[in-house]
Amino acid sequence: MRLYVAALLICLGLAPALSPVAPAHAAPDPVVPVPSVAETVPVGTTGDSMDDPAVWRHPTDPSRSLLLGNNKRGALETYDLAGNRVQRITDSVTFWGNVDVRQGVPVAGVVGDVVAVYHRGLQLYRVDPATRMLQRANEGTAISTAGEGLCLYSSPASGRLYAFVIAISGAVRQFEIRDADADGLLEGVEVRQFAVGSEAEGCVADDDRGVVYISEEERGLWRYAAEPTGGTSRVAVDTTGAGGHLVGDVEGVTLVDLPDGGGYVIASAQNSADPDNSFFVVYDRHSNAYVRTFRVTSGSASDDCDRTDGITALAADLGPRFPRGIFVCQDNNNDAPGTVGNQDLKMVPLQDVVALDSTPPPPPPPPPTDPPPPQGQVTLVTASAVNSNATAWSRTVPAGVAPGDGMLLFFSRSADSGALSGPGSGWSRLADVVDGSLQTTVWQRVATATDPGTTVQVSGAGGQRKGALTLAVYRGTVPSVPFATGAGAAESNLTAAHTTPRLTASAGMLRVSYWADRNSSASGWTAPAGEQVRVVSGGTGGGRIGVLLTDPAAPVPAGATGGLTATSASASDKATSWTILLRPTP
Repeated sequence: MRLYVAALLICLGLAPALSPVAPAHAAPDPVVPVPSVAETVPVGTTGDSMDDPAVWRHPTDPSRSLLLGNNKRGALETYDLAGNRVQRITDSVTFWGNVDVRQGVPVAGVVGDVVAVYHRGLQLYRVDPATRMLQRANEGTAISTAGEGLCLYSSPASGRLYAFVIAISGAVRQFEIRDADADGLLEGVEVRQFAVGSEAEGCVADDDRGVVYISEEERGLWRYAAEPTGGTSRVAVDTTGAGGHLVGDVEGVTLVDLPDGGGYVIASAQNSADPDNSFFVVYDRHSNAYVRTFRVTSGSASDDCDRTDGITALAADLGPRFPRGIFVCQDNNNDAPGTVGNQDLKMVPLQDVVALDSTPPPPPPPPPTDPPPPQGQVTLVTASAVNSNATAWSRTVPAGVAPGDGMLLFFSRSADSGALSGPGSGWSRLADVVDGSLQTTVWQRVATATDPGTTVQVSGAGGQRKGALTLAVYRGTVPSVPFATGAGAAESNLTAAHTTPRLTASAGMLRVSYWADRNSSASGWTAPAGEQVRVVSGGTGGGRIGVLLTDPAAPVPAGATGGLTATSASASDKATSWTILLRPTP
């Protein structure tokens, strides 16, 4: 390893580490069979197509309510409660991710219904009750973000509407849905980002309790605070490990919101080792205690749900066929009885799945939140990345950034990208490290009152290139001299394991570590043990740029630190790494 040392003056922060979960095992619980009663018409594409459902309830005639489902191979589709297709929305880009609905929510003082779906970013729609047609409601193009999983959250504290978007890597971005010019068209502003830790997709928010549930596919089901100030603390609801009730892949998650304030959380276990015996696990809404396990089996008019991805439930009158509500599951194998062939959705009366008569539960416990940092400790404000083949890359400084916060910017790119422009006034370019065709540049800046909401952009000459721009903001450093030292290194060997430089820390300093590689094979990173993952991004295509940003969940001891090894998904001889030390307020 060839070391390139550069003094860096930087300021950053942290959040609690997440505990690993034990390996998967078979479902230990009795599985109750529940037959389906109806199904939608199959999608028009073969293979893994139908994915995630949602329910829109008609405001005056519940029997005219809609099922919404994303066809990953080409469309957003809606169906009536008999399973007939009502609308199919498509365009030249075929991939459509998960879908969710919130009804009667205020945005800019106007109360209405909002449908959100992932397609080329975050797309928003309204529903016309007269025609039951979805009408696009974005201000301009889609809200730019990588992802597939999606769920909406209506805050009981502020009345604001939020969307969570989950990338396949487990990176979660939270957006506030706004209508800044009050023209009825909606835009999204990023307010939080955190990492689940590994592959994730399914999520559902409990608006009353202020929490969001996220399924980490091979590890289990987690509960996070849903407010944008909620931090990264989480509580394990259930695991795929020993003593848990789940098996991988854990996919869809839904909420049964009962009128008395009670209800349930339901998760879908695809059971990839035995997909013909996939099942659903029910938990109490308030205690998250395990309730039961059930499987949707074949009924007289429709077949079972196998290897289910997305699920949804609604506890409300939906007309004569579903007077107490509905449970909907995606079916991977659409067999007889009923229509056969391509994938579809199956419907079950909600009262067949869970008990709908219960006594009101006790007041809910508060959602998980990060405790306030002790005096003299550096804490993370935000960290996010954009990774694309482009001529310019940008990040928005979130609203939560305050004067005096330390902002750090990493840009890893093709070394032949030409001269760089940006990121603008107030940023100091600290150092560059080059390893073959990979170059990483670092800038720093102390935030001012005018920074929140501004765009930080870096561009390169020479046409489109692969690049990854990472912004990290930390709080709690010495205001006059917030940044300590840092060192960058280039890795010339062909290896998947890349090690950061070693530095000497004073007591109370926070260590921040960064890795980047250029790789034509699989993308992804395994972080060192004990490190909190802040950003992980894999890029796409040949010569992709993979980046990883971590810090420990506490200050490092005085003395030698760094020398951490992160492992990429495949070997590369083009890699850079950094160790940065941040000085806390005494």
